[in-house]
Amino acid sequence: MKKGINTLIILSILIITFSCENDETILPVADFTADKTTITLDQLVNFTDLSLNNPTKWTWGFSDNTSGWHQQNPSHKFDKIGVYTISLTVENNDGTDRIEKKNYITVTPEVSILTDTRDNKTYKTVKIGEQWWMAENLNYAAEESYYYNNNEKNAAIFGRLYNWPTANEVCPDGWHLPSYEEYNILLDFAKPNPEKKLIAVSDLWDDMHSEITNSYEFSALPGGQSVQGTSYDYIGFNAMFWTSSITEEFNPICHIMQCYSGSSFHSVAYQGRTTYFSVRCIKD
Repeated sequence: MKKGINTLIILSILIITFSCENDETILPVADFTADKTTITLDQLVNFTDLSLNNPTKWTWGFSDNTSGWHQQNPSHKFDKIGVYTISLTVENNDGTDRIEKKNYITVTPEVSILTDTRDNKTYKTVKIGEQWWMAENLNYAAEESYYYNNNEKNAAIFGRLYNWPTANEVCPDGWHLPSYEEYNILLDFAKPNPEKKLIAVSDLWDDMHSEITNSYEFSALPGGQSVQGTSYDYIGFNAMFWTSSITEEFNPICHIMQCYSGSSFHSVAYQGRTTYFSVRCIKD
């Protein structure tokens, strides 16, 4: 009888032990990696799930207003320049876990170099949306162009200032003076607050402030203006760019980016043809 009782006790212990082992909770542990963390807009990022304990469901967050990403190892393109936080939530039968990697993916503009074969000067260029822009002001020595204050050092920094007829003819081969509508496409792509992403972070601005990022690398600088090459104004305050467009009254249109009083702005002005502004060229 005693032997039978001992046998029952041993069997009970084994059953309890086996039951406890089967009831053990094994939560997933979320983790992931990416094949690259700094990219340009045209590149695809491939994410790889590294989570432990056999998750069966995955939910990714790319912080760019996309949703519904439930593949284990997704690929993703980002349609805006910026810095992105990535999250992954994983689930198995025992529960869920989530990981977030802040500022994990940096998306930068695609850049290149333009050589003006007329004088062999080189210019940084940048792709913003579907447009290729010069990321520096033109500095070609055309007639009817001036250095600000007749100081050649200013041309090396800000480029030259051109009257409107010259501005329409002065861009290198394969490039042209942008229209009012082409500037608006740029501003629309960079919204909200496009000037904050297009103005250079530089102490050449008299009132640079912390909200300026130049994240699209357009690098607008305050080159000012001239009137007939005799008077000069607004250096340090205004980046003023000719467009090829005119109003119904035949007044040329320019785009202006400004940075002062702790804020930044963009606006449009209608100017006389004897005013001299900066030129940014756009690719044909």
